Amino acid sequence: MIEYLFTRVFIELFRFIPFRLLYLISDFSSFFMHFVVMYRKRVVYDNLVKAFPEKTKSEIREVAKKSYKNFTDITLESIKMFTMSNEEVLKRFVAINPEFLDKYYNKNQSIIGVGGHYTNWEWCSSLANLLNHRSITIYKPLNNKRLTKYFNKNRSRFGMKLIALESTGRAFKDISTPTSILLVADQSPSSLTHSIWVEFLGRDTPCIHGPEAYSKKFNLPVVYYDFQRIKRGYYTTEFSELVNNPNEYEKGEITAIYMKKLEKVIRKKPEGWLWTHKRWKHKRKNGVILKDYFYK
Repeated sequence: MIEYLFTRVFIELFRFIPFRLLYLISDFSSFFMHFVVMYRKRVVYDNLVKAFPEKTKSEIREVAKKSYKNFTDITLESIKMFTMSNEEVLKRFVAINPEFLDKYYNKNQSIIGVGGHYTNWEWCSSLANLLNHRSITIYKPLNNKRLTKYFNKNRSRFGMKLIALESTGRAFKDISTPTSILLVADQSPSSLTHSIWVEFLGRDTPCIHGPEAYSKKFNLPVVYYDFQRIKRGYYTTEFSELVNNPNEYEKGEITAIYMKKLEKVIRKKPEGWLWTHKRWKHKRKNGVILKDYFYK
């Protein structure tokens, strides 16, 4: 109860913080995390050096600096969203081509939307207000049930339905109504049992199998949601088709297409991705999965 009340009070304080001040706080926080606390600094630099071996040390440092600012911007903006009006959020997160999905909607066709932990994916709940499709997204519940309920109430205010990660299958139980099921699936899988390994940012990488598995099981097209920062506090998303007939693809091909698209986005503006993530905790050698103990 104390954690819940403290969090609610803390979030309410953001109601009185204008965006200009918010970004001054973000600038200070990113500097503090990067150079003082050095939050996961070894992880960030190791990830960047291995993903971009062609970049100089100064270029890597510049990307790292911007990536910390991206991280603190996202964190503070996500908290700020709880105190923003619907109108203000919709001014700051815009879909460039929502009509792109109409070709599926007009055929009564549900889709799987995939995106990445790139720029502010947290604001994507506002997409539900912009699309004809019913919108569903998957979330990971917190240990605190009160906070989970509070966060979900806020995230669903635009019409997005949220389903807990452990109940992902429920999202596909009733897709007779055209539904967009949004999966942000670029994180490291919690289990390697069903992982699909692909080449991603120059490294052999285990990937979550869900988007591919569900697209094949229900024969759903896969659409990429490209989140981009136009300037601080303003974002767009643009839709593009990755796969139309999933059952025409061999195992692993859909996941490879998805990750290749994400990699293209990251290489264009690498600072927008979460390089603090311990993405490569495992590796393979001669077909055997090994633990990469660097991240310990």
